[in-house]
Amino acid sequence: SADDQNESGEPPRRKRTGRWITIGLLLGIACGVLFGDYCAPLQVIGQAYVGLLQMTVLPDLVLSLISKTAQLNGEQARRLGLSALVVLLAFWLVGIALIVLVANLLPPAEGASFFSPTTEASTAGEEDFLSRYIPANVFHSLAAEYVPAVVVFSLFFGGALMLVPGKEPLVQFL
Repeated sequence: SADDQNESGEPPRRKRTGRWITIGLLLGIACGVLFGDYCAPLQVIGQAYVGLLQMTVLPDLVLSLISKTAQLNGEQARRLGLSALVVLLAFWLVGIALIVLVANLLPPAEGASFFSPTTEASTAGEEDFLSRYIPANVFHSLAAEYVPAVVVFSLFFGGALMLVPGKEPLVQFL
């Protein structure tokens, strides 16, 4: 049909991004299996690629959460919050049920030979735990890639923008 052809009469070219990603993944696995340690110098390229991906994802997450949250009205935010709370509680219940079920299915352990009370346990301080979820400095959280803290900041910032009159130009920009 006329819709399936471009101006020159040729059929449109389909995007093959997914196919290229799959081919690259399979070639990478094959290269690692067949050549192993000889591929170690390629690790720099892989790290650079992953770094470039991470560089774009976190700012996109921040701007998307802020702008979409700011567009909500009070009732929408309330319904969304309640739905999120129900889903979170459901996941917690399923997780707790799975832990209890698996613990009862496994045979009891006689003792842990790898544990000694004299060894020091590495415990994260309370400050580290809080800084991962409640950002005192959002720029530090962004730099350290504390995604939960960045999400909390973005949701609170978007929630505060919900109440601001004339926010539309800023939200549209974000």
